[in-house]
Amino acid sequence: MDCRPFGTRRFARTILLGLALAALSVLAAACGGSSASEQASSPDVIFTANDDQPAGDDDLGSPTTNSTSTPTVPSESMPSESMPSESVPPESVPPVSLAPETTAPIETAYPLQTPPVIPAYDTAWEMAYLATDAEIVAYLDHLYESGFSGFWFIALPFGGTNLYPREIPDVGDNIANISDDGLVTLSSGYTRRISFILDEAERRHLGVGIVAAWAKANSCKTAGITADNAYAYGASIGASFDHPALDYWVLGGDLPYEEKCVGAGPRRILEDVSAALEAGIRSSGAEQPAAFHTGAGASNYDQLFDRDFVDVGAVQTGHCQDASTMKAKLGPVVQRTDKPVILAESRYYQLAPQWPGCLHGVGNPVSADDIRADVQAALDIGISAVLFGDGQRYQWCRDKSDGDVFDLVGPGYDCPNGVVDTFNSPGEEAFLETVRR
Repeated sequence: MDCRPFGTRRFARTILLGLALAALSVLAAACGGSSASEQASSPDVIFTANDDQPAGDDDLGSPTTNSTSTPTVPSESMPSESMPSESVPPESVPPVSLAPETTAPIETAYPLQTPPVIPAYDTAWEMAYLATDAEIVAYLDHLYESGFSGFWFIALPFGGTNLYPREIPDVGDNIANISDDGLVTLSSGYTRRISFILDEAERRHLGVGIVAAWAKANSCKTAGITADNAYAYGASIGASFDHPALDYWVLGGDLPYEEKCVGAGPRRILEDVSAALEAGIRSSGAEQPAAFHTGAGASNYDQLFDRDFVDVGAVQTGHCQDASTMKAKLGPVVQRTDKPVILAESRYYQLAPQWPGCLHGVGNPVSADDIRADVQAALDIGISAVLFGDGQRYQWCRDKSDGDVFDLVGPGYDCPNGVVDTFNSPGEEAFLETVRR
């Protein structure tokens, strides 16, 4: 059989015509349209010329289908969808935007940078309530330009409830208020300050860890964060600071098991307060992981890691342990837990510990080489993230007379010009060089 569609057999011309009509009908049906014969007889389809849009290959314009059987002709007084009204020039019609109604605050002025081998955060414990707005912006710019992954800070301060009335620079409000029934709430001005920090961090692609309340300063105070008010406080900060820049809610804070709190055992204080804080945060809908900042010393390395309210261990090895001791004692903790472990507080650059029996050496300022050794030890044992600490920056270079900060830095390491004097220090550069390897 000769299957050629066009041959020289008898009636070729008739066959050609028939095949052509059949092909046209099949093509029209496949495209959801009408056959040629239907188009010739149906009054439901009209063609309108559209001068503002290029016509198809047939140069007939676009088909318009009507629901009635009577052909409809576009009226000059009522323009069709395919013909713009002459009373409204096309150039005056506003363009249709496909962009969302709200846009993220991230700006192209801060493009993404190559991340370090593990997340590398800075320690700015007291920034939120001691810094000016200008200092915050300069600090975040420095972190972004230097290649840090982010930073951690404290919401309720080292000094506990005796510092809540402090007026915050550039805010004109205090830190928090305590009601007659013992509920603790952050002031509206301070809430806006923390939101400002989170917004500015997001613009620079920086992640944030917020310590809900430094446990050693707040959980041992009768008027501070207790098991009775922690849930309400957690729900409040969860609703206020559930933010794209937030990486971790941080529970605990330098409160070891052996710390003595009046009226309750230290384990109950730590567990009950932390569990209630986490439950309150979750009640707000916030889902960021909860990290637990431990007390110092090897006996606290895995403090509360097995509790359901702890998602991540944030270990404080302390300011006295050298790198080899930290590696030997923290390594087994990392190996036996299935939760991520962060080196959240080790030796701070230029901090000169004064505690008797300090392995690092009493009164011996921490050097850049010490920082490098600590970070390398953390990498060797499989730490998930690491924080850098500067002996001046963590307390925001403020006057030590307030009682909430401690003058433990080595001689000559001062910051008369503010926190900017701590930028690009040898210790910071050693930290960043090590996490970039």
